[in-house]
Amino acid sequence: MKVYIIALLLLMTFRFEKGFSQCFGTEKKDSTDIYLFSLMKYCDQYLGKTSLSSPTILVENNYFITEGLPDNVRGYKVRYVYNSDIKSELSGKKNVTVVRIVPLMVKGDDFSVSVIPFSVTYSKKNFNYVNGGGLGVSFEYDTQSKCLTFKECKRGNI
Repeated sequence: MKVYIIALLLLMTFRFEKGFSQCFGTEKKDSTDIYLFSLMKYCDQYLGKTSLSSPTILVENNYFITEGLPDNVRGYKVRYVYNSDIKSELSGKKNVTVVRIVPLMVKGDDFSVSVIPFSVTYSKKNFNYVNGGGLGVSFEYDTQSKCLTFKECKRGNI
C-alpha cells in the first residue's frame, strides 16, 4: 500500500510541474498570446528597472500583433500609436520612447519575440529612431504538449 501511495505522489508531482508550463500562441488575445506575454516581460524586466516620466507606454501599432491587446499592462497604460500619433506626441518634446514588438522569429529550434524601445525624434519631415536595446523573449516547442513554452528573456542590444 505504501508503494502505491509513494508512486501516486511522485506521479502527481511530475504532472503538477508539467501543468505549470503555459502554452503560448498567436491566435488568442489573452495571457497565452506570445506578444502580450512578451510585452508583460518587457514591463517587468525593462521598465521595472527604469523610471518612466509617464506611466504610459507608446507601442508602435501593428495590426497583426497589437490588434486586441489590452490598454493596461502590468500597471502601465498602453497606447498603440501610428506615425501620425508619434508626431503629435512629440509636440513640445525633444523625443518620445516608442516600443516596437517584432513579429515571431524562428531560427532553428529558437522561437523569439523582440520588444525594442526606440527614442524617436522628428526633424526635417523625417522620423529618427534610435534603438534603446530591448528584450528578447525566447520560446521553445514542447513536443509533449505540442505548443510553445517560455524559455528565457535576454536584455541587451537587439
